Amino acid sequence: MKKRIRTVIALLILAAAASVVLATAGAAEVPQVEGRPLLVDGAGLLSDVEAAQIETVVKSISAQYGVDVGIMTFDTMDGYYSVEAFADDFYDQNGYGTGDRSGAILLILVMAERDWAVTAAGSCNRTFTDYGRDNYLVQNFLPYLRNNDYAKAFNEYANSCAALLQYEKDNGVPYDYDSNKEPVKPFSAGRLLGSLLAGLGAAFVPVSNMKSKLKTVRTQYGAKNYAKENSLNVTTANDYFIGQHVSRTPIERSSGSGGGTTTHMSSGGVSHSGSHGKF
Repeated sequence: MKKRIRTVIALLILAAAASVVLATAGAAEVPQVEGRPLLVDGAGLLSDVEAAQIETVVKSISAQYGVDVGIMTFDTMDGYYSVEAFADDFYDQNGYGTGDRSGAILLILVMAERDWAVTAAGSCNRTFTDYGRDNYLVQNFLPYLRNNDYAKAFNEYANSCAALLQYEKDNGVPYDYDSNKEPVKPFSAGRLLGSLLAGLGAAFVPVSNMKSKLKTVRTQYGAKNYAKENSLNVTTANDYFIGQHVSRTPIERSSGSGGGTTTHMSSGGVSHSGSHGKF
């Protein structure tokens, strides 16, 4: 009799545990969005101006390289205990990396516990290797997240994604631990200087020719002769910080280190790669 009672009690405990598991699983849901938006600021971290600028950047990068490069922020994970699982399921259930896109990479923030995750699939599993993702992409945006500079963090993320996509396009292989050169961001100081010098060089000859034809023009050493008296009154002057350039040296690895990308299966059966942590 006692043995039978113990068996019944054990079965009741198992049934109760199963009910809790099923209830928890049923409560875990990811937000549903339409049209694969590339910026979803559910946590309200950006101003309207910042959101418009960042959305323009990620749309341009996504169109140029044929992959979805997205940024999403949320207040909570809606019943999930793992930000990696939450990010993977959000990617899968909202159709990122499908249609005319060969893959996608998403940066997802959950503010309740200050969790972040990068999840990728499709062609982005190859492009964003473990080394390129962790030692280049994440290292570029994570310091700004920790300082609550979200607009700067998202711009760094987007430009670093573009640099890694362009690196693979130019070299035929993705950036990895044994690559002999660094990726170059679209708006890096080096490229801006190169473009400036090229523009100056292209303009020098025609401007010199025009200058030589102005025989009657005399050098003026001030603007006094051209300004109408009392026509300009400067009341306010300000200095604005418009950007910075940070140089980084890649971490060296031994020649025996493995490269490539480590993947895992999401709950939807999709092969994902990624990183996650706290900020």
